[in-house]
Amino acid sequence: ELFGEKASPVQESHIKEAYPHAKVFAGYASIEAQSVIAQPCSESLAHAGEDVHAVEEYFFVELFEGQKPVLHERGEGEIVITSLRPLAFPLIRYRTGDRARIASLSCPCGAHTPRLSIVGRIDADRLRIAGGELNLAEAERALTALGLPVSSIELTHYEGAPPRIDVAVFPSHRTALSKEELARRLQDELRLAPGTTYGDFVAQGRYTPLTLRFLSVPQKSAIIRR
Repeated sequence: ELFGEKASPVQESHIKEAYPHAKVFAGYASIEAQSVIAQPCSESLAHAGEDVHAVEEYFFVELFEGQKPVLHERGEGEIVITSLRPLAFPLIRYRTGDRARIASLSCPCGAHTPRLSIVGRIDADRLRIAGGELNLAEAERALTALGLPVSSIELTHYEGAPPRIDVAVFPSHRTALSKEELARRLQDELRLAPGTTYGDFVAQGRYTPLTLRFLSVPQKSAIIRR
């Protein structure tokens, strides 16, 4: 069980190599809950999906959009949990900061809770992705270091196949560098640890690769899409 971040493709491959006869699946957990909050059912696993049901013996899970609960199929909202055990230190309507979609209100597996699809974080200034985190301030600093001052940045995480992150910028002025060269140099500039760049982790398969595009209208947000 891994807590805090989704396992990267490299981690998954290592686990499957070490335990070739074991079933490996992605559940939803959090450090605060200190437990698996939701996990895939037989129906989800049969179709190689990652949709999950709440572990109803231990957690009551709700989705909220602002102050309103989300109750309809395909609706999205922040995951809010209430722990049912242990009784001494319960979490009561704890806002996780994660976002999910109701994939189905009922399921052939017979579970009593909706089947949820975990979408990602709801933070306005950062994206938590496989392997770590990318935030707007760090991307803006890196672009400025490349001589491209920006008035706004948009980070968009596409979870298709293959996944990618668009770093969309509204520059204060244009540059002679191509978008491909800027994206490469941006990866080199994003230093996440001493001697380690974002590009190094991309090459290892631990981080999602970046693409770059220019915005025509300034905005500043982090958007997670499927």
